[in-house]
Amino acid sequence: MEENRRFSWSDLFIKVILVIIFILFTVWLLSLSNKELSNSLNVLTDNIFSENVEKMKNVGKEYFTIERLPEKVGDVKTLTLEEMYEKKLLLELKDKYGNACSEEDSYVSIEKHNNEYQMKVNLECGSEKEYIIVIMGCYDYCDTDICELKEDVKQIEYQYKKTTGGYWTDYGKWSEWSKTSVSKTNYRQVETKKENEKYSYDKTITETVYEDFEVSCPDGYKLTSDKTKCYKENEKTVPVDPVCPNKSGYTVTRDGFICNYKKNVEKDTATPICPNKSGYTVTRDGFTCNYKKNVESSDYTLKYVSTKTGSSVPKDTSKYEYVEIDSDYVYDCDNSCAFKWVFTYKVYKKVYKTTTKTTTSTATCPSSSYKKVDGKCVLYETSTKTENAICSNGYTQSGNSCTKIVNDLDYKNLVMICPKDYKKTEDGTQCFKEVNSTVKVEGTKEVTYYRYRVREYKGGTTDYKWSTSKEDKKLLDAGYKLTGKTR
Repeated sequence: MEENRRFSWSDLFIKVILVIIFILFTVWLLSLSNKELSNSLNVLTDNIFSENVEKMKNVGKEYFTIERLPEKVGDVKTLTLEEMYEKKLLLELKDKYGNACSEEDSYVSIEKHNNEYQMKVNLECGSEKEYIIVIMGCYDYCDTDICELKEDVKQIEYQYKKTTGGYWTDYGKWSEWSKTSVSKTNYRQVETKKENEKYSYDKTITETVYEDFEVSCPDGYKLTSDKTKCYKENEKTVPVDPVCPNKSGYTVTRDGFICNYKKNVEKDTATPICPNKSGYTVTRDGFTCNYKKNVESSDYTLKYVSTKTGSSVPKDTSKYEYVEIDSDYVYDCDNSCAFKWVFTYKVYKKVYKTTTKTTTSTATCPSSSYKKVDGKCVLYETSTKTENAICSNGYTQSGNSCTKIVNDLDYKNLVMICPKDYKKTEDGTQCFKEVNSTVKVEGTKEVTYYRYRVREYKGGTTDYKWSTSKEDKKLLDAGYKLTGKTR
């Protein structure tokens, strides 16, 4: 019995020792696996910020085309991360902890230099802040309006590895939940969960504050009641001309304080005389003479008078017209007993038409001393008078003029100055300054948490290859994976 009992205790002790050795060996293996995983994660998270900067840089290169570039040397144009989101130029950028990058403080700006442009890509994600400078211009090798300046750099190679043979162990324990993004691989299982979390960040707001001008007047001037001008009172002597009393019908000339009046007075009148024209009757209308007489025209009408028979041709053809109606060759012994012609005529009297001939002429006055006034001849004589001129109310005589002393207002523009730290607006009507203030922006966003567990590949052989491509399809299709190492 005693021997059996001793055997049981030693067997148990050996089993315990074996279990402890197994546990320590497993922990050692897991530490090696986790160390490799940690290195891989560090490579992954360190690349996130650089990749985000590269994405913003590519957006800037595509966005700033010729029409969007600054025109003058020193001018700067800026595209914020917020504007990139609004214009659908870029998906949301997150840092290695899954937090959104600052939309206001992250931007791409471009400044015009003499022959080139300097593009600045600035990214702020939490405590991480960095920027890069890209020189751009119109170079011979550009495929677009402008492109990035090429520089001689070493070719980067990426390491790939492929393990064949061996076997996979079982998966280990799950890691703690973390915001660090982890991707699923053939040696790592990944679970995710989403939670709504509050976030906040400080946002700088620039406000324009306006103020009225501080107004004042030059020395010796006062401000008007409506505060629009400055004025000063100056005594001065105002001269005016003396005034002549009005006299109806007279024209007046002034010599100092002597007024000379003159007007024409009618002394005699006469009837205008029309020139004589023989055979005409005359009528007069003012200084127009109208003449008229009757005359025969060359037009006439015929009036039948009688019938006349005889051997001779009619003589008085100026007053009559003869129309032959018969002729006969007869024997006549009254004179010589011979044959003669006998004609028969109808006699018509020429009745002439009478027309009236008119003409006009101008009537004249009996002598040149008469003036033509309203259709008659008038003889004038000149009537003259003199009187003293007077000064208007409030003025006194001074030499040959009238004067008085008045207060003359001399106006000047306001002296308008902006308060300290203020500038004048473009239209010059107000003063302004820009004031920066910080406000806290709060919100809620969906955050993805990750946890993972890994397994180990034991045995087999590992083959390493280098490639200049980060996405070498030939190696990836052959089962090779990126290690995260470069050279």
